[in-house]
Amino acid sequence: MTTRCARCEQSWRIHRDLCGYRLRCLCTGWVRVPYPPAVVGSAQAIAAGALRAELPAPRSKSPSVASVPAPPRALTRTASASEETFPTFGPGPREIDRGILETVALVIAFIAPGSAFALLAGLDVYIQWLPVVSLVSGVLVLLVGIASGQFGFEALRGARTRYFVEAVAAAGIGLGLAFGWTAFAAEAGIDMTSGLISIVESLGLPLALFAIALCPAVFEELAFRGIIQGRMIRLLGAGTGIPLTAVLFMFAHGVSAASPIHLLLGMQLGFLRQRSGSLYPGMILHGLYNGVLVATAA
Repeated sequence: MTTRCARCEQSWRIHRDLCGYRLRCLCTGWVRVPYPPAVVGSAQAIAAGALRAELPAPRSKSPSVASVPAPPRALTRTASASEETFPTFGPGPREIDRGILETVALVIAFIAPGSAFALLAGLDVYIQWLPVVSLVSGVLVLLVGIASGQFGFEALRGARTRYFVEAVAAAGIGLGLAFGWTAFAAEAGIDMTSGLISIVESLGLPLALFAIALCPAVFEELAFRGIIQGRMIRLLGAGTGIPLTAVLFMFAHGVSAASPIHLLLGMQLGFLRQRSGSLYPGMILHGLYNGVLVATAA
């Protein structure tokens, strides 16, 4: 049988033996597992028959009202009592340790290849090989995702059309904020575009789009909104897990004048992932945002 989470509208296929229980969805909302209509009808018929069997036969034809005994205790117990006492299991020490190891492994996956290449070959050669470095980091992210289990690729599923429309609109708003912030920084004597322009001039537009727009849109969303945010919400709840993931996303891009934009973008991507139940709208937002910046620099 199937049911749907009332919070994120994600459909779930559930075994009939779990009817009557409440289960935790991946969005941390409760999913109520109903009984099939046939089972409910049969149970009501049995309960009514048992109640009639408990009624005493009338002693006389006098118009006096016969007293009706209380129904059996088994019939007075409601499902809400069992729902209120349904146990919730929090994360244990092993899951906390695993979350820390996953975060450290992802930091290494993003930083180690580029840092090692830049130290060994120099910054100019590193820029020339940036597409290969981005691809190597992406492969390492995929390996961490495979090892992470349920949080790796669970959100690679479809989403409603409105979330893709929201992603495009959010990308436009984010670009407007980025261009305005860049102009404000330029008036203050801070250049935020020279690094991106030099990368585009060295690689050319197609390779720059691959290294700066496509690879981050796929692999950073898998890492941050897939593995890290999924684990943080499981450990700390959505109210803390989403902002904490956005802060980690900001620091992963380095502390610079663009950090406020990265933080706002990380928050939007996190809430979009949480509400849509999918990584695809966030990938669209991320790819459009980075791609337009690269095209503008070109």
